[in-house]
Amino acid sequence: MEYTRVGENNIKYFSPFIFDSYPAESKEVLRVGALSDGKLCGAFSIGFDVGFDSAILESVYVLPAFRKQGIGSDMIAFAEHLVRGEVSCMEAEYEDEKDVPGINELFDKAGYLRLPGNPMYEYSVSEILTNKRFLEIMKKTEKGIRVLSFEEMTHGQINMAFDLLEKGGERQNENNSRRFSHKLSTAVFSEDGKIIASLTADTNKKKKEIRIDYLVSDGGADYRYILGAIKGFAKGVVEAGGAENFEKLYFTVANPAIVEFVDKLFGEDQKEVKTETFRVIKVLE
Repeated sequence: MEYTRVGENNIKYFSPFIFDSYPAESKEVLRVGALSDGKLCGAFSIGFDVGFDSAILESVYVLPAFRKQGIGSDMIAFAEHLVRGEVSCMEAEYEDEKDVPGINELFDKAGYLRLPGNPMYEYSVSEILTNKRFLEIMKKTEKGIRVLSFEEMTHGQINMAFDLLEKGGERQNENNSRRFSHKLSTAVFSEDGKIIASLTADTNKKKKEIRIDYLVSDGGADYRYILGAIKGFAKGVVEAGGAENFEKLYFTVANPAIVEFVDKLFGEDQKEVKTETFRVIKVLE
């Protein structure tokens, strides 16, 4: 097996097999291509979140013609080799075997521990943006709150947004905010400047997909705050081209109360459980 770093000179060969959520120019990700006897056989990405003692194995992909030959296991081992000594553990998050055949067995063999995953929900962007009830709600103005996109926030406000995500159990910091769309990610502030809700989202323009990754509220059962965050997100979706540029919205928030609220907002008949997201972790010795 041979490995090569993926960069500007060769990314056109490997880009169809790289599915990480980092921008192309990001310095927080290492993309590596794999070759067997000089032939391209796969690729993987490693993400680094500044301030945390772990690396994230974002994608491991082996071309179908090269599967069942131990190449996936070799790539995981090489990825661990690259970060060993720099971080203490490696994490990965992936969908079930419908998305990547054999991925569960691959990480089990490599000694990774499975962590509880979150269900994923799928919605049609065009149906949401033409839903009469949704449009009526979007027109209403909530008093006493201020909704800002990440693009509009100050340095301090972005830090507040990520502090709230951490409080809600999501590990974030400002350094990895580049992984999110600054127009689609929003936060809700009270009149006195306190953070009360935060929503982070990213896009995959190749697949015409939008993903809401995290939605956290510090306002208890007051769904004005959640609604405010979603309104800011919806505004960003429309400004980004709406249904012309995006077909599907994926929603992976774990809080059942928020999921129920979003169902009612988007329309329950538009929801279907697509798959389950798995998380795994391994301590590097």
